Amino acid sequence: MIQVGTEEQILNYLRTENLLDNKTAFAFSKIYYLCNKESFWTKCIEILRMRQIYDETIWLFAFKYGQNEQLIKEWFNRNWIKSNGRQLGPNFDS
Repeated sequence: MIQVGTEEQILNYLRTENLLDNKTAFAFSKIYYLCNKESFWTKCIEILRMRQIYDETIWLFAFKYGQNEQLIKEWFNRNWIKSNGRQLGPNFDS
């Protein structure tokens, strides 16, 4: 369903199903192509934030669309700074 449904069906799936249960065989990679459409991506992010589910690649689309500073900050806080913060030193400011 996730690869053949309409965008609205896929968004509803994201809203209602247990995305973290291995039994569902859901993988975010199956919907990355849809995130190339900003309107889908925006709705997807809203759903994932509401459900407190994070996927690094989906958050990375914030760089592509560039207008959402908060999502970019969230990505840095969860990924890059945690792994590279020591290299930056105490003077890093963005």
